[in-house]
Amino acid sequence: MEVSDFFGDKELIAKQNILANDLDDPLIVASYNWAETIIDKETLTKHNRLDNIPFT
Repeated sequence: MEVSDFFGDKELIAKQNILANDLDDPLIVASYNWAETIIDKETLTKHNRLDNIPFT
C-alpha cells in the first residue's frame, strides 16, 4: 500500500503520522512511510508520548 493523495497541510499531516503511530496495520504503515518522505523524524525526537488510547 502507498499514499496516493491527501487533503490538508502536508507537513502537519506528516508530523501527526510520525508522532501518533503504532505501526500495527498495513494502512498505518503506508501512511508512516509516506510521512517519512516529507519530515525528518529525527527532528521530532523532542516529543514524548504521554498516553496511548487504542482505536477500536
